[in-house]
Amino acid sequence: MDLKTFGLAMFIAAAFVAWPNLAKTLGIKPGLVPFMVFVVTLVVVVIMSPKDIAELRTISAKAFVVVLAFSIANGMAIYFFADKAADKNIQTGMFLVTVFALQMAFAPIADWLINGVKPSMQQFAGLGLAVPVMWLLAQRPQLPQ
Repeated sequence: MDLKTFGLAMFIAAAFVAWPNLAKTLGIKPGLVPFMVFVVTLVVVVIMSPKDIAELRTISAKAFVVVLAFSIANGMAIYFFADKAADKNIQTGMFLVTVFALQMAFAPIADWLINGVKPSMQQFAGLGLAVPVMWLLAQRPQLPQ
């Protein structure tokens, strides 16, 4: 990975970590933040990729249905993600760390199931090590009394 790609990954990570914190901080309904984020995201994507969007009519019906199904699941996940991130009984930072760490653990499995790219032995070892990490991250720290 070159420096430009790494910098872009840093930007993406910062953006993805920042917006779930807004509802709790600003005291607004948790569903409003992802709605606003994704409406504006849609506008930005339309502006940045009109050629890609024009190709929509050329994809197969199967591809369309599969992407639609994953989009529905993603929409539900984003709603629950924003709702839990705004929950006053949950430490937002720890919740986000847990979600993002689980994404890293699931990424090679999803690549295997969807694209057929079998994880390496090192990735399988990493997945095995990730299990206790996920458990530790999910533990609620004791607050000082």
